[in-house]
Amino acid sequence: MKETSPANIPITPETQLSRPALRFDWTDWLPYLDQEDVPDEQKRALIETLWSIVLAFTDLGWNIKSSAETCGEALDLHAVLAANMVKSDEMQNDKEAEHDK
Repeated sequence: MKETSPANIPITPETQLSRPALRFDWTDWLPYLDQEDVPDEQKRALIETLWSIVLAFTDLGWNIKSSAETCGEALDLHAVLAANMVKSDEMQNDKEAEHDK
């Protein structure tokens, strides 16, 4: 039996190299914790812990979209998630108020 990746693609040198890479910068996620009254070190620790959980799920088989559009390319996870985020009315109002300043 051949070892396969979560997407049931046989692992070969070619498929190993063509897996997408994720870029992670904890400061991209810092604005989500702006209203929290904790030091930046604790915010960073929380963000990095959550990132470790994301990686663990990915390792367990929650495969990153492995289509022709992402194979071998580096992904900007923040941009992908921001583009697909559902925005609440409160968040929209905050952005409008910030824009009016």
